Amino acid sequence: MKLKMGCFWLIVSLTALWAQHGFYLQVYNDAKAAMQLDDLEKANELFEIAAFGFLDYPDYLLSCRVRMALLSSHQGNAEELKSRLILVKSLRNSMGDSHQQIENAIWEEYLVLAGEKEPPSPPLPDSTEALNDLLELDVTHLSAWKRYVTLLKEEGRLDECRKLLKRARNMLPDNTFLLTVALEMDLDRRRTALDLAQSLLTIEPTHSLANEVLAHEAYRKKERLAARDHLQRVTEPLMPQTAQLRDDLDSWFLEQAKIATERIEPEQPENQDPNRQPPSKDVLRSDSENQANRVEEEPAETISEETSQEPEEEPAISDLSTRELERIVARDPSNTEARFELVTQYLQMRKFRKTQKHLLVLGRVDSQDPNYLDAFAHYHFLKGNYAQVIEGLEKQTNLNDKANYYLGKSFLAKNQQSEAYRSFARIKNLEPFPGLKAEVEDLRQSFGPDFQVTQQLLIDWDQGNLSIGKKRELMFSLLERLDRENAGTYLQRYLQEYPKDEMGRYFRARFALLNENFEQASEEFHRLVNTNFKGHEVYYWAGVAFFKANKPFVTKYMLDRALQTGSQHRQEIEEILTQIK
Repeated sequence: MKLKMGCFWLIVSLTALWAQHGFYLQVYNDAKAAMQLDDLEKANELFEIAAFGFLDYPDYLLSCRVRMALLSSHQGNAEELKSRLILVKSLRNSMGDSHQQIENAIWEEYLVLAGEKEPPSPPLPDSTEALNDLLELDVTHLSAWKRYVTLLKEEGRLDECRKLLKRARNMLPDNTFLLTVALEMDLDRRRTALDLAQSLLTIEPTHSLANEVLAHEAYRKKERLAARDHLQRVTEPLMPQTAQLRDDLDSWFLEQAKIATERIEPEQPENQDPNRQPPSKDVLRSDSENQANRVEEEPAETISEETSQEPEEEPAISDLSTRELERIVARDPSNTEARFELVTQYLQMRKFRKTQKHLLVLGRVDSQDPNYLDAFAHYHFLKGNYAQVIEGLEKQTNLNDKANYYLGKSFLAKNQQSEAYRSFARIKNLEPFPGLKAEVEDLRQSFGPDFQVTQQLLIDWDQGNLSIGKKRELMFSLLERLDRENAGTYLQRYLQEYPKDEMGRYFRARFALLNENFEQASEEFHRLVNTNFKGHEVYYWAGVAFFKANKPFVTKYMLDRALQTGSQHRQEIEEILTQIK
């Protein structure tokens, strides 16, 4: 019975899911039809709705986003086009070049729009007059030059063609087509042909016709080796005398080969005994062994034993003077330990220019080194660059106590007490910082009981003493307080501890919204809505995310649903709806 009931509910769930997919599929087909009828606004709205329903169907989602990008292009909306092309690119990064639901014509248009493919050239005119007008507008239009030259050759207007080629080559001096046509026309003009062939060879060393012309010139000068080299690069001979040239070269080289093989036997020296034999291998081996034996018989040198002395202990880097540290760094620039100590001493003497020079070197070595971050914070804090300290260290997770101290002090200087408190709270040992313990206690008291409760809850979570319900309450509190740092840290822990909990997805969507990642937030909220997630004002927050992502049609849909489900944010919803009407 239980098995039957389980199957029944599975069938009901799948039916509901398919029905939902069928609805979005109908919207998708309606959008395609509207696009074909040039009803761009309607197509845009329908693709918006279909896209949210296809978040778990990447082929259909890609089709929607590609078509929406084309619609933005057709409507001349540059900002929208830019954001939609980014969405398509991010989806393609995970899918590759698969586009099963996109017709080839649509895909080709998208590739041109995205700059991944050259747009097709318009058809060229068939008359020389029209081609001349086209070239007046664009002198670098190679296809037009090719067409123009071809027409003049076909019509036998060779003088005009030569003038045109000269003009074209002035505009496009390195174009092989124009040079080749000019060479073909001037093969009977030896000097001009040689100049053209040399120009072609500098651009394309294996050019067949250029090598053919130069082969004949080399043979004329009796430079047969050069002629043969050029002739080997000729693939399609165009000159009728080339066949004879090849035969002449083959005959000449064959004759030279015969002469080289007719060698005279070398005469033996008069004083050499023809019957003399070289020494045998045994004799040679014997000589080698005797030499080795003589070496072994030599007495070995005696080595005097010297009493070893223990090396003197080198002083610690921190005990060295500034001058000694400077000499060490000059001899060994890779000695980062000495350079860090030198920076510390410079900061104590407030020699900021010298400090900056060495900080730049250390930053290039490892900008994430805790010692570098400590020195960076100390330097900028002493110079009063509090904003730079905050910007450089706020998101770092490997700060040592001194870096956290200077970061907290910088927050205080910018009147950001809560951030200062969190930085000071990460310091493991307060003793090296005189007066800091009392300062932290004053800050804690000034925040009031709510802040102290939140901090205690975070401590309880760290110690494993918090239930899932309390963890959810804490996440809501951090998000409402706009506490990005703690919200991000504990969101990751929540997702790791409860990977299948839907509230984790909800918190992730809220956190994306807090960080102004509106596209991610809107997608996360829409996934929640599609899975029938209820409560926690999900429709309201989804509407806010879509509104921030500049998607008015879906914003209205979500906010209308929020009102229907009794949202407590009625006033905020009315204000947003007024703005998108």
